[in-house]
Amino acid sequence: MAFLLLIFSVVTVSLGWPLLRIIQNYHEARQIGLPIVITPFALRNLFWMFTQSFIAPLLKRLPFGLASFLDYSTRDWYFRDRYHLSSRLGPAFIIVSPGPTQLILADPEAVEDLLARRKDFDKPEDLYKPLEVFGANVNTVVGETWQRHRRITTPPFNEKNSNLVWRESLAQAGGMLGSWIDKGQAGVTRTNSAMMTLALHVLTAAGFGKSYEFEGGVGNPGEGHNLSYRDSLKTILENLVLALVAQPIMRLSPSILPQKVSAVQDAIKEFKQYMAEMVAEERASIEVNRDNLMSVLVRASQEEMQKGKGRNGLTDEEIFGNLFIYNLAGHDTTANTLAYAVCLLASDTHWQNWIGDEIDAVFGTNEDEVDWDYERVFPKLKRCLAVMVRNT
Repeated sequence: MAFLLLIFSVVTVSLGWPLLRIIQNYHEARQIGLPIVITPFALRNLFWMFTQSFIAPLLKRLPFGLASFLDYSTRDWYFRDRYHLSSRLGPAFIIVSPGPTQLILADPEAVEDLLARRKDFDKPEDLYKPLEVFGANVNTVVGETWQRHRRITTPPFNEKNSNLVWRESLAQAGGMLGSWIDKGQAGVTRTNSAMMTLALHVLTAAGFGKSYEFEGGVGNPGEGHNLSYRDSLKTILENLVLALVAQPIMRLSPSILPQKVSAVQDAIKEFKQYMAEMVAEERASIEVNRDNLMSVLVRASQEEMQKGKGRNGLTDEEIFGNLFIYNLAGHDTTANTLAYAVCLLASDTHWQNWIGDEIDAVFGTNEDEVDWDYERVFPKLKRCLAVMVRNT
């Protein structure tokens, strides 16, 4: 009897508490006066995040539209829904769940006003906290701390760094093309993996001054390391959700963790050690004017502290955090844009010819990369830029 009572109590609490939270949140949301939709699942609930891929198809079988909440309850609902829900409910509506209440805006002027009033609408720090895998960064902090991070992290994004990205992109694109030609008649059937590699290699060069050949550019682990710099970053980026969500268990002994979790744990440790070594090396040779993101970031932080008057630079942990967040922000976005653009060009001869005409006009028959100067050439590639913008 005691066992049954315990089970009944657990089930009652498990079902009753979310229901109570929905009722409370709904009562508060009604006072705002906007249309309301309700879901039994909080978008950031860990159980729902990891099980929705196989629970959602089962729920969709429920009759009478009982599973209609799935239209706005999954991780990617807004990609599939686009503007349909807003066209029915209006440019602003509220999603009530057992978790935080969400206000969905589909009005450009309202969104612009919200983003401009940064002091009135701070980012929810708890939402961005998981991104502090290596330390606080410009994407996770708010208020005056955010202003300090932004002031110091802005200088690295200049024409010198863009020139470095340009040169490395040319080298990687050449290596990728060579690897595709080597496939011969077999051809290329998938581009995603190649684009991921290209984006990663460009980021490692522009971010940390480490260059790898496109094909087989794994590199050897540095002294005192089990993984190369490239492989440690690659493992983290490829297992990003695990790296972000499973941080609490990363402190456990590798011997009791699943192999995949243990591999991510090791990669995080290795990558942090690499960053610490490179930042220390950069500080020791601060007079050397390098263009990569890490070098410029360290110099900007040092200069900020030298100005005095209570101005602070970035701690090592904050430098690590910002270096990682820029790699994270640039990797998938770059790779996915390139993958889509290549498929578009491969499937449509009109766009191939359109781009080809511009490339012929800009480069002519000159195949010497030495003459492909960034400042002279890049501003002329307007059609190439148009294709990239279309695919972002």
